[in-house]
Amino acid sequence: MPENWQTLARNAAFKVDGEVIGNDPNGASIAIHSVAISPEYQGKGVGKALVAAYIQYIKDAQVLADCIMLIAHDYLIRFYESTGFKNCGSSHCQFAGGGWFDLVYDL
Repeated sequence: MPENWQTLARNAAFKVDGEVIGNDPNGASIAIHSVAISPEYQGKGVGKALVAAYIQYIKDAQVLADCIMLIAHDYLIRFYESTGFKNCGSSHCQFAGGGWFDLVYDL
């Protein structure tokens, strides 16, 4: 993060070597960074309802975006596909050691 990150305008994009780092307020995609469901509620449809509600919220808000994107481990691919996401294959992301898959929901 830049040293002055707290004073940057909300709609400002921070660039390093011409590439936007972090949030791009003019970007065409929305990223889901985490969906977490307490173990006692897993397998009961809570996660699916949460993701569906979020997608509907984005649609209702008429956010100017082309898609919603996320990365997930292989064991979560079927879950996200069941909510309408498409598996785009192995991700280039190496966060936490890699092993991620790119998934996209077209708006």
